[in-house]
Amino acid sequence: MSIKTKTTISLKKKLVEHYIYLKLFLLGTFGLTFLLLDNIPFACYPFILFFLTGFAWIIARNSHEIKYIIHAYFIIAPAFRFFIMLDLWNYSTMSSTWLLPIPLAAYILLEKKYIFIYSAYLVLLIILACIISQWVSFGMLKYKNKSQIAISDSFTIISNILIFNLLLYYKNQIRSLEITNRLQLKKNKAKPENNNQDLEKHQHLFLKIRDLIEGEELFKDSRFSVAKLVILSDISIASISKALKIHGYGNFHHYLNTCRINYIKKLMSETDLTKTSLMSMYINAGFSNQPTFNRVFKQIEGITPSEYINTLLGAGSYIENKHL
Repeated sequence: MSIKTKTTISLKKKLVEHYIYLKLFLLGTFGLTFLLLDNIPFACYPFILFFLTGFAWIIARNSHEIKYIIHAYFIIAPAFRFFIMLDLWNYSTMSSTWLLPIPLAAYILLEKKYIFIYSAYLVLLIILACIISQWVSFGMLKYKNKSQIAISDSFTIISNILIFNLLLYYKNQIRSLEITNRLQLKKNKAKPENNNQDLEKHQHLFLKIRDLIEGEELFKDSRFSVAKLVILSDISIASISKALKIHGYGNFHHYLNTCRINYIKKLMSETDLTKTSLMSMYINAGFSNQPTFNRVFKQIEGITPSEYINTLLGAGSYIENKHL
């Protein structure tokens, strides 16, 4: 399971958790309200729902997948509400509006097909309540007066507003996360292609740089600079730097000095070192003085020029300034 999926699931679980807590708060408040209004039977059913919902949530939240909890709630809660609707239908149909948030919750938390499945389920329950209530009434829930009906209806409307706001808030959160993840996924897919194109581009630029500096032996100019290369090659400094780094060179001077040292090594292998001045070699290669040449040679080759010459001669010692 990807990090993206885990993050989306955790956000949905957080929505379910807050939805349950809000429902518990609303049921508890509704029960206390009618307890204060001295309507004990009417206060009992929200308290029963309060304890059943709370107990079921404590048991299920850590032992089952979130989708099973959602499906169980969407099936059981409307069925319980159906019997309450039967008792209250002749007083007010407002009790059926407690079912309205379920399609929206299904849209946010489940696959699209469940929106239609649970919507059809709720419509069926409302139609059955409308028909059956004409002949069946349990007579357990009764309003004592019209003011209690008004309080109950008002509380139902306020509760639905709160629930819809909670659902819409998390819908936006989940939607934003999904958009972000989708854009990141597209970006990640595009990266390899962009990287390959960028690599090919800078490989081509490096060949152009190499043809100028090595092919035309521009490195022999002791005053040759990156500014001159920009003019000759029509390549920006940033692109030159990147092209060289792709091929293992830290910067322009690293590459330029490597070309010079390679040229000197070639001369050493092709020249009689006992008859040729080392100075003439490094001056011809573009170095302006011996200390700079010695330092650069050791940085690149790991040994001094005299040590390198000794390895070529195979025996004896070479005095570095012998032919200077």
